[in-house]
Amino acid sequence: MVDTGYTVPGTTNTAYRAAKGARTDGVDVELAGEILPGWNMTASYSHAITKDAANTRLNSEMPSDTAKFWTTYRFPVGGRDLTLGGGVNWNGGSWITLSRYNVTVDQGAYLVANLMARYDISDSLSATVNVSNLFDKTYYASLQAAALYDTPRSVLGSVRYRF
Repeated sequence: MVDTGYTVPGTTNTAYRAAKGARTDGVDVELAGEILPGWNMTASYSHAITKDAANTRLNSEMPSDTAKFWTTYRFPVGGRDLTLGGGVNWNGGSWITLSRYNVTVDQGAYLVANLMARYDISDSLSATVNVSNLFDKTYYASLQAAALYDTPRSVLGSVRYRF
């Protein structure tokens, strides 16, 4: 387990220490498929908690619960396929205590929404636009080594040619 707030002497590497009797209990469930012609969905849920022999939670910097939902729908426009999609990722709360500094960083539960659109210009050429973090949610990318904010809302366009 991470020995938060400490580094290996003489380096900037995060220190780790063994946790006696560590045990993880959890479940992963995922459903994916085509509901109707052209309409696809994926949904997943994960729950995992790791505790040591004294029943103290380990890895609190990782959310114990996560859920994802994504859907796309493909339909013809102008003789070619247009695919529209959207999804959300939800993460339960997490926290990390930096014992060296006597500070706890708390990340509450959060939801991030994303959108996409792809148009098949020809059999070989397609254009895609992705909008990530649609509502510009501020949240930490990770609490494991440092509490750094993840990417704010972004738009990415791409063109793909297959040959």
